[in-house]
Amino acid sequence: MRRLRRPDRMTQEERDSILIRDRMCFLYRMDNSHACRDAWGLFHNPCDFWRLTVDHVKDAPMMGKRGTRGVAMCHFGNVSGPSREVRQAERAYLDSLGVAA
Repeated sequence: MRRLRRPDRMTQEERDSILIRDRMCFLYRMDNSHACRDAWGLFHNPCDFWRLTVDHVKDAPMMGKRGTRGVAMCHFGNVSGPSREVRQAERAYLDSLGVAA
C-alpha cells in the first residue's frame, strides 16, 4: 500500500521568500560556531540558499500541526529537532520582524 503525500501548506514562493528574507541558517545566526550540514551530512556555507530548508514555527508548543510561519535552517538542524531554546528564539525573531501567524 502506497502512502499518500500530505499536502504542504507552504508554496514554493513562500519558501523562497523565507530563504531570501533570512539569508542564512537560523542556528548559525544564534551561534557562529554552528556547522551547517545538508541531508547527506556534508558541511556547507550557512548562506548557501540551495541547501537551506524551512523550519516551520508554531505560535505555541503543540503536537500534530505544522506551524504556518518559518525560518531558514540547515537540513541537519531542522531534521534533528530544534531545542526549546531555539524554538523560543525563532518565535522572538519572527515577532521582531512582524511576521504574523
